[in-house]
Amino acid sequence: MRLSAVHNSRVTFLIEIAELTPFGKVHPPTLLNALAKRCDFKNFPENLGKEPKPQAFVFEGGLWNKQPITKLSLFNDGIALDTGSSTEDTETTLLELLEWAKRDLGLAFEPAMVRRKMLLSQLVFYMEGRLDSVHPIFGEMEKVLSQSTSENLNHPFSYRIASVQLSPNPLDAKFLPGLFSIERRADTPDSENKYFSTAPVHTKEHLALLERFERSIRK
Repeated sequence: MRLSAVHNSRVTFLIEIAELTPFGKVHPPTLLNALAKRCDFKNFPENLGKEPKPQAFVFEGGLWNKQPITKLSLFNDGIALDTGSSTEDTETTLLELLEWAKRDLGLAFEPAMVRRKMLLSQLVFYMEGRLDSVHPIFGEMEKVLSQSTSENLNHPFSYRIASVQLSPNPLDAKFLPGLFSIERRADTPDSENKYFSTAPVHTKEHLALLERFERSIRK
């Protein structure tokens, strides 16, 4: 397994924003403008207080120290940070941002407030082996589907397994972690063995899962 690129990493702290300003002594427009300036965001909320409050305040295209930021989203019940680095780097950056806002802007933040968090790791990678090696039945099904559709439509079609997905039970909780998936990279020849994967875990653990998967289909 060889990593091609980190497509996106997101860390979401499930915190009620109101808890960060329990006595209402932080002026929201001042906070948001200071955040936009500190990270030099190219796109950020404007006309604060002059229009209906959006579902989320979104900042895009910024920089925290040497870490590029793709997007920062502030919701009533959480804060999400997206970067093109690992989820570990992303979480460190989000914590540093909150510590800065505590020190310079008066936010009432403590790391212990982060009791729940959601992770999203999206990777592009090369893998030895084919997805249909997961189980022999897939190869048999591909042959049947390819032959039947080719005969019915008088045109050659070649079926192959396109993705593998695992998802949580939607009845388990209100906030659900994301699914785990491995799929063929779009607009890429199958012969390149290039894939895209999403996982609700840290990047390091995501890579380890992909390596285990590759070893299992190469046996």
